[in-house]
Amino acid sequence: MSNKLTGNGRWESMRMILPEFREQYLALRARAEAEAVIEPPTRGEMALLHDCAILPMVRYVIETNRRQIAKSTHTLRPLYQATTDTILRCVVDDLTRAKRELLRANIYLREGDKVDGVAQFTYDCRGYKGEFGVTREYARGEVIKRIAAYSSGLFDEEKTKTTPSRA
Repeated sequence: MSNKLTGNGRWESMRMILPEFREQYLALRARAEAEAVIEPPTRGEMALLHDCAILPMVRYVIETNRRQIAKSTHTLRPLYQATTDTILRCVVDDLTRAKRELLRANIYLREGDKVDGVAQFTYDCRGYKGEFGVTREYARGEVIKRIAAYSSGLFDEEKTKTTPSRA
């Protein structure tokens, strides 16, 4: 007989709570919500947010340059393309790593509109909502700096020592 009473929706809605207990429950829930402190992101998390904002711009610039190199008639075009592909792989790997770490930390980044040369970004960090903007000038300088850092990593001293010297 009890199996007929469960799962039919009729008896589940019959649960009652006394008014005194309801007031206590609501007061306890309100106190718990008030005590919940929402902390802003740490410096490391802000650096990850910054990476997730800048690295897609770096990827776009590199992909655009790669298309231009593919159309060129330079004799070193295969070398330029291989270098660009290597740098692009590094950028994509870093972007994937940064996004994965943000998801692991329960942080979400959304790109907003671009107004007057400023790209707007909003983020949600475990309930803390914030926003920041990236100006066109700052993005241009940061993209140049990042590409220079990636390209200088290609030519380490250890790698150049293994190249044959002229006899």
